Amino acid sequence: MEHGSYKLLIVDDLPKNLMVLGNILMKQNYQIAYAKSGKDALNQAANVDFDLILLDIMMPEMDGFEVCRRLRAEEKTTKTPIIFLTAKNDTDSIVKGFEVGAQDYVTKPFNTNELLARVETHLELKRSRQQVEELNNFLEEKVIERTIELEKANKKIESLDKAKSAFLGLISHEIRTPLNGIIGFIDILKQTIDNENKELIDMTAEAAERLYEFSELSLLITQLNVNSYQMENKNHDFVELLNKVRERILAKWKEFKEIDFKVNLKSVVSIIKLDEILMEKVLYSLIDNAVKFSPEETAFVELNVFNDSGYLICEIHDLGCGFTDEALSYAFEVFSGEKQHDIEGYGLNLAAAKLIIHAHEGKIEVENKPERGAKVCLYLKETF
Repeated sequence: MEHGSYKLLIVDDLPKNLMVLGNILMKQNYQIAYAKSGKDALNQAANVDFDLILLDIMMPEMDGFEVCRRLRAEEKTTKTPIIFLTAKNDTDSIVKGFEVGAQDYVTKPFNTNELLARVETHLELKRSRQQVEELNNFLEEKVIERTIELEKANKKIESLDKAKSAFLGLISHEIRTPLNGIIGFIDILKQTIDNENKELIDMTAEAAERLYEFSELSLLITQLNVNSYQMENKNHDFVELLNKVRERILAKWKEFKEIDFKVNLKSVVSIIKLDEILMEKVLYSLIDNAVKFSPEETAFVELNVFNDSGYLICEIHDLGCGFTDEALSYAFEVFSGEKQHDIEGYGLNLAAAKLIIHAHEGKIEVENKPERGAKVCLYLKETF
C-alpha cells in the first residue's frame, strides 16, 4: 500500500509539535490530520478511519491516557494503532501508556528516522492484521457455504434413503400378496402333476420361494431403516443359536452339497441379550452364503466364537470366491454399483445383517482372506 493511502492523526496541544511531526510525515506522502485537544481527537476519530494515531500524553483538560482509554472503548478505534508522544526517560508514562492500550512510543525531541521506522512498522502490522482478518472472514464464508452445501447434500441423501426404503417396502407389499397365491397354487399342482413335469414345478416353486424371501428381507430392511421394527431383546445362548442355524443349513444343502464345518467355541460368555429371530436371520444368511459360494462339491466353513474387549465375536470363514474390490466397497449398501451378480453376499443379505447388528449396538466387518475365500466378523456387545 502506498504511503498516500494511509491516514494519520497527530494529537498535541502545542502547535510547534504538530508542525514538526506534520512536516516529517507529509514528506513521506502520508495523509495528515491534526487535533489540538483530546476532545477534538475523539471527535475526528469517530468520523474518520485513521490508520494510526500519534498521541501526546501531557495535554490540558484530557490527557493522552484518558484519550487512549476512550479510543479503546469504541469499536471503531479499538484496534487502531496508537503511538504515544512522551518526554525522554519518562519511564512511568511509557509503562502506563502500554497499560491503557498504546502499541508504542516515541520520545521528544523527535528523531526523524526513529519516528518513521516506528510509524511504518505499525502501519505494516495493521495492514497484515487486516489481511489475516479478511482471510479469516473469507474462510468463514467458505465454511458457511460448504456447510450449507453439505446440509443440502445430507438432506438429498436422507431423501434418497427414504425413497429407497419406500421402494423396498412397496416391492415387498406388492410382491408378497400375489406370491402367497402362486406358492399355494404350486403346492396344489404338485399333487396333480405327473412325474415328467415335476422338475419344472420344483424349479418354479424354488423361484417363487426365492422371490418371497426377497420380499420378506426387503420389508425387514425397510422396518429397520425407519425404526418401526419392534425388537424383542432377551437373554439367549448365542452358541446354541449358532448350532441351531448350522443344523438348518446342513438340512437345506443335504441333497446338493456336503458341508465340512470346523467349529471353534472358545467363548466364556455366550449368553447375551439379542432378538432371536433377527440374529437367526443374520447367521443363516451369512453361513448360507459361505456354503452357496463355495465352488467345490464340499463346502468348507469355519466358525470361531470367542470373547474379547467386551464383545462376543463370531467369525465365519469360507473358501469361496471372495469379494471383488467393488463389492467390498459397497458390501453393506442396499443398492450398489456392483455389476457382477455372482459374488458373496450380493443383494440385500449383508445390508440387512449390518442393520440388525447395529440395532444390537454391535458391528460387522468383511474382508477377503490372503489366499482364498472371505471372512465375516460379527461383534456383539456382551451387555448393552
